[in-house]
Amino acid sequence: HVENIIDSTIHLAARQLRVHAARRVKFYIRTLSRPIIEDSRDVAFAPFAFDIPGRSENTLKKHGLFEETGMWREVDDFMWLKSTPSPHWRVLDEAERASPPALGRST
Repeated sequence: HVENIIDSTIHLAARQLRVHAARRVKFYIRTLSRPIIEDSRDVAFAPFAFDIPGRSENTLKKHGLFEETGMWREVDDFMWLKSTPSPHWRVLDEAERASPPALGRST
């Protein structure tokens, strides 16, 4: 559960994601279910790309999150129940995506 977050970037692998009251946030996620947003504006989603060499793969496998599900782009907006696309979220364009964080890598 993420709530009241503004002007941030989140990298997250989880079974589910619920977001309330987010503004101008980029999410790089891997989930097993459709992410849910509510009362959020200008949020963008991209696939999870976080890596800690020697640890990430085992951790994701241990928690059943290793396989990419594509759910990061299947967002449900509880404040937009129309059949047209929600104006509150978007898929983050590849040109806008940041490189994965370099934790655990020597420079």
